[in-house]
Formats: sequence, C-alpha cells, structure tokens
Amino acid sequence: MNRMRFALCFFFILLMMSNFVFAECWIVSELKGYGATGYNNFEIQKDGISGQKFIVNIDGKNSSVISSNIKFIEVTPYAIVGIERGVVETWSINIEKRKAFYTKTASGYGPLDGVKMFVGSLEGKCKVD
Repeated sequence: MNRMRFALCFFFILLMMSNFVFAECWIVSELKGYGATGYNNFEIQKDGISGQKFIVNIDGKNSSVISSNIKFIEVTPYAIVGIERGVVETWSINIEKRKAFYTKTASGYGPLDGVKMFVGSLEGKCKVD
C-alpha cells in the first residue's frame, strides 16, 4: 500500500512539473486579424503584422517572446500570458492546425488604448539559448 501511495505521489509530482520539463519554442509569422484603438474611436478594423517573425518560447516562468520587454508565464503547455504597465498579451499555439493566436490589450496609453486579435502561421520549432 505504501508503494502505491509513493508511486501515485511521484506520478503527480512529475505531472505537475511536466510543463516545465517540456519547454518548446515556436516561430510565428503572418499575423492577421482585427484591432480597435482609441486613435480610431475603437472601431474594429482589419489589422495584421506581416514580414515579421516572432519567437515564442513556452518555458514555465521563463517563457518569453523575443523582441518583447513583457515578462510572460506559462498557463498551459501551449499558452503564455504577459502583463506589463497596462498591457496584457497572450500567445497560444495550435500544433494540429499549425496556427498561433495572439491577443493584446492596452490601457493608459491614450490613443493607443485598445485591443488586437491575430491568427498567425507556425513556421516551425526553434531553440532559445
């Protein structure tokens, strides 16, 4: 009986740590979607970011997006959230469909206050040092 308890405890500890053990890095490009900002009276308009690649590193408390100053944390093995001075960003990955999802809200920046919602393409995996 004690062996069974030990095995179950060990299994649950490994399960809880699994998202930290299996860190993954993804290259995301061709973000397309919609946004609304104070500059445009919060009217929803087509928006996108083309010609730029994003490196999304999902690695527990060490999660990051290269070129972003925001500190991210992993909320699932395929999603991270970052908060910094009135800005909230989320990145999520759908491996099966080879898609990435990006959202951003900003508050406290006057005409730049608003929201963005994009869907992009997963180009593949990467390595982060």
